[in-house]
Order: sequence, then structure tokens, then C-alpha cells
Amino acid sequence: APAAPAPRFPTQRPTPVLRLWLQQTSGTCIDFEEEKPPSWVRESFPNYPSCCETSWDRDKCMAAVPEREPEPPGASFYPVEGIGVCVDERKFPRPSSVGATFDTYSECCLLGTTDSDHCLTSYKEFYYDGD
Repeated sequence: APAAPAPRFPTQRPTPVLRLWLQQTSGTCIDFEEEKPPSWVRESFPNYPSCCETSWDRDKCMAAVPEREPEPPGASFYPVEGIGVCVDERKFPRPSSVGATFDTYSECCLLGTTDSDHCLTSYKEFYYDGD
């Protein structure tokens, strides 16, 4: 494998620095790395939930969040009843009462919970810890 380019600035952990801007026409958040904002856009955001809060269509915005964090191989997620989020059974052993598991977090949210928006938003809180 080719050597990775040296980072331009020192980082505490290998979490990519995310900078987003809100595209008013679509109501979705765009990564600066993928597309530079027009010159009149002044505001940027460090994560999708904070950016989507400013959108005129928050639900559409959160639904458009790309799968940035690739799931580790062998991941298996299950929904936790009562709190409406999904967890990785390698981090939180699955109780015997839970039947279905899903290969990805988003699939678990969409198919295994009643409020997929809440579940998808919670992903960052539960998993954005650099593991």
C-alpha cells in the first residue's frame, strides 16, 4: 500500500476533521472536501446534526447524510427497546430476547426502530469516539 500523505496539522486521533455547509437549494449539508461552498456561504458546521438543525427540511437533511464511517467487518447491530437506538453487539452483548440483527447501523435504524431519524442522529453520539 502506498504511504499515506503526512497530515497537514497534528491530530489527537485519526478522526477526520469534518467541515460542512448548508446548501440552501436542497436543504442538505455538503462536505467542504466534496464541494466548495459558494462565496456567500459564511457558516460551517463540525457535524451533520448541527448542520441539519439549520436546514429548512431537517429530516431530509439527516436522511441524506452519507455513510462516512465504514462499518467494521463482522459488525452486527441490534435495536435497543425503549431508547430507539441501535448498538453494536461486539460493544454491547446482545440479550437473548433480541432476535434480529442488522449488518449496518443505518439498516438497523430503518428496519428495527420506530423513529429512524432519532436513531440515525444518535449514531454520532454513540459511535463517534474514534474507535
